[in-house]
Amino acid sequence: IQFSNEDIFALKKIKGVQYVCPRLNMSGDVVINYKDKNGSFVLKGVNESLPHLEPKTITRGRFINAFDIKENKKVCIVGESVLEILMPQIKNPIGEYLQVNGVYFKIVGTFKSIKKDWGAKEDQQSIYIPYATIQSTFGQINKVHWFSIGIEDAFDSKQVEQEIRNTLKQRHKVAP
Repeated sequence: IQFSNEDIFALKKIKGVQYVCPRLNMSGDVVINYKDKNGSFVLKGVNESLPHLEPKTITRGRFINAFDIKENKKVCIVGESVLEILMPQIKNPIGEYLQVNGVYFKIVGTFKSIKKDWGAKEDQQSIYIPYATIQSTFGQINKVHWFSIGIEDAFDSKQVEQEIRNTLKQRHKVAP
């Protein structure tokens, strides 16, 4: 199944769904440069809902917002481990630019993971950019790899989950 932007809007219409965060990851051959330093990190396309679903401590600046998504802004939020590797001497990286596969992204925020398990290291070696920007800039037009979804407290999560499954099955013609 190849999820699309239309799935985002369909999921947001489901009663009880509070947050929908489309997810697109690029890793492996993604080279991130800052001046004369470089490294290979995970580039994650998300929207403004992610902090509600996977909380992080914003250490400087801000997270991605709806305007960044709408305008396909080339902005990024950088994990502390990325900063330690690429710009250890920079006290405040806000406003600096990272080059991602030849494309420049302005750093608008930095974060620390609040995870305590094995995921903390991976999280802090991540760079978040608006999902719409990853789609348009890196040839992923109208593609979504998966979703993170938050359900309103007042709703039965099992029922809402089943409605999400039914909606995606119907949209993608998956047999029961």
